Amino acid sequence: IHVDCDLVRQSLQDDYLAITSEDPWNGLKASPRELDVVKEMLGDLDTKREQLNKWLLELRQVQQQIVELEQKLDRDRSDYESGIEYLIWIQQQWRAEGDEHQTDASSLTVGVSAIDNHSLIIECQQLEKTLTDAGLPVEIPEDLPRLLSCADDVRCDLVSLQQELVPLHKELKEITLPCWKKLLLATLLPLLVFVVLWNFSASKHTLLIALFCPLCLVLWGSFLRRYRQRRLSRLQLQRKISQLELRRSEDRSRLEVLDEEFESHGLSSSAIELVKMKKMLEAHEHILVRLSEIRHQLHHGDGVDTCLADKDDMSDCCDVNHLTPSDIPEAEAKLADLKNTINGDEAELISLLRNEAVLQDRLGDCGKLDVSEFQLRSRVAELEEKKSVLSCAYEVLGEAIDEFHQVNLTKLEKEMGCYLNKATLGKYRSVKIHDDFSVSLAGVGRCSDWLPLANLSRGTIDVACLAMRLAMTRYITHNEYLPFFLDDALINLDSARLVDTVDALERLSEDHQVIMFTHDERLYKLAGSRRWHVISLAEQPKRKTKKRKENRDHGNELGGQLSLL
Repeated sequence: IHVDCDLVRQSLQDDYLAITSEDPWNGLKASPRELDVVKEMLGDLDTKREQLNKWLLELRQVQQQIVELEQKLDRDRSDYESGIEYLIWIQQQWRAEGDEHQTDASSLTVGVSAIDNHSLIIECQQLEKTLTDAGLPVEIPEDLPRLLSCADDVRCDLVSLQQELVPLHKELKEITLPCWKKLLLATLLPLLVFVVLWNFSASKHTLLIALFCPLCLVLWGSFLRRYRQRRLSRLQLQRKISQLELRRSEDRSRLEVLDEEFESHGLSSSAIELVKMKKMLEAHEHILVRLSEIRHQLHHGDGVDTCLADKDDMSDCCDVNHLTPSDIPEAEAKLADLKNTINGDEAELISLLRNEAVLQDRLGDCGKLDVSEFQLRSRVAELEEKKSVLSCAYEVLGEAIDEFHQVNLTKLEKEMGCYLNKATLGKYRSVKIHDDFSVSLAGVGRCSDWLPLANLSRGTIDVACLAMRLAMTRYITHNEYLPFFLDDALINLDSARLVDTVDALERLSEDHQVIMFTHDERLYKLAGSRRWHVISLAEQPKRKTKKRKENRDHGNELGGQLSLL
């Protein structure tokens, strides 16, 4: 039994150390095991999660800057266009007032037109350079705005779905099913103890068993109720997650179709380029309109007339403080500064759009990170549960072994001491069984100290073994009396102890049938004188056969209980 318990405990300890490097029993530190490696991977994922949160915060800040910059660009472009139109109109007004003759007006108009054409050419080149820097086509496909809007909507929908899935996955991981293994172990171990105790004394433990059964029913009923509630909660969360996952897969399929349409128009389908094209679409249309006007003016020579025609109604307005000819150069310088500011803001807007696309690409792996984190946390929970079960089983087994030693070995030691006291005539009265099942004896006088059985005489060892056999027989059979076989067990005893042991065996024969095998002539003669049932297994002279027959004829009741072969 002791060896089997040690093997089971060693097996439990090996399984425990295969999961984790912590050894609570020996205090040693081993190399990292599976639980340590999984926890380290989970720590790396937490670090990545913190980085993703920083990127998400940065993305929101970038989007806010983009919105503010677009509003500022709209105001600056409006101010710039109004300033250009007003400057052309006021120059025309001053020229019209200074020239009364048609020829002079025509020549002045030609001169002004030449000056304005030069500024228009410069503006046209700047607009074309802006289009080139933006990477936009000059001619926009008719369905490009729709495609860009749909792609943006799909990506926004994917981001919102991801934001909904993250808390659901987290909540699903927190709802774990109750562990039935611990409850089963807590039920079976006491039940096993009760079964063992029932075999020894059923009447004393009937009340404990009667109380234990309702307690088990209450515990299992509570466990099943909690198990059902958590299982229903997990099923509801899994349904929600599956619906969101289905929507996400549909959005990804739509996004793939949109990518194919972009590629059919010769446009890049990357997220960076699409975001940049969408953000620059309005600016692109405005630039195209302006380019169309400038080219029309350059080809037909009516750039100034067109501007003047737009301002005819303004000449009828009430008198206001307009610019004088001396103020026009300062106004042109301010407009040039405003134009440079617009160009700088447009370049900054393009940079922000690229940063936004890069951040969105980085956040695109958030779904994979959630799946990996869910798997790792599930594995950690599984290993922690297994670790807890193994530790609990190890401790329970140790306590059961200690309890077995305290309850059963103590009783066995007491029974052995009684037999030993009779066999040794009171010299040795106590028996102690150690953890390795070695035996020590203690008595009175000089033998009051505990002495290992191996250090005693051969006769004492035989007597002690005989006492232990008798005690174990009574213990194992629950006080049943079995036949007792001895094979030269008394050959090492001196004459005094032999007589005393024979007396003890005769007392033992009142309850047990004793059958002895020996070649000791002393025992042979002693058994014959005490009218035992003596049977010789070898050829004997006829004169002895008659004597043995007389012994059998005149034998008393011991002839059936005591036999010597």
